[in-house]
Amino acid sequence: MTKISFGLNELDVACGGKSVISGGDTGRSPRLFKMFTAMRKIQKDKGVETSEFEESVAQSLFDLENGSTEIKSDLKDIYINTAVQVDVSSNRKAVVIHVPYRLRKAFRKIHVKLVRELEKKFSGKVS
Repeated sequence: MTKISFGLNELDVACGGKSVISGGDTGRSPRLFKMFTAMRKIQKDKGVETSEFEESVAQSLFDLENGSTEIKSDLKDIYINTAVQVDVSSNRKAVVIHVPYRLRKAFRKIHVKLVRELEKKFSGKVS
């Protein structure tokens, strides 16, 4: 069950008792709407929770779609299934992103540009 409470100074969204996001009294639009639109970039089976890392990858795809003019139209209908970190060597990690087979052609079209942009976003962040 999802509970949404609107107050003058705060916005809480709780899903199953777990707080998802909170917004302060900044007077600006809360990050809630950005979070929900970024979550459309990851689609999982029903009942399967997304990890924090998968949410950050989905957020990065959403940010690229809204910011990059180069691949904006190509990212419109693209989403991922999962994203995991893999140890490559003792001090290096790689990010593996699983995409649906039916979107394979669209991903291959923008693969080089997408990898370049995601490397910029995740350089130094992968832990």
